[in-house]
Amino acid sequence: MTSMPNRIFTNRKSQSSCIFTQQGRKGVNQDAMIVWEDFMGKGLTFCGVFDGHGPQGHLVARKVHDNLPLKLSSFLDSYELKKKSLLG
Repeated sequence: MTSMPNRIFTNRKSQSSCIFTQQGRKGVNQDAMIVWEDFMGKGLTFCGVFDGHGPQGHLVARKVHDNLPLKLSSFLDSYELKKKSLLG
């Protein structure tokens, strides 16, 4: 995954946030997490911790990690446009 401004998606830190995960002894690390500062450019911070379980848990956690913030952003943008058109 490429780097995106204000988005921490692997063990790293910023001025206001830090994320860390470590693989245990049971096998594949199934955790995925994200901190996205200035999410949607509005001074918001999106934080997510996705804890996978089961044989494909790491794939599910990664899929949610990769898609949820963008889907949420798209939904909220659409909601704001609809709200403006109703009030406008």
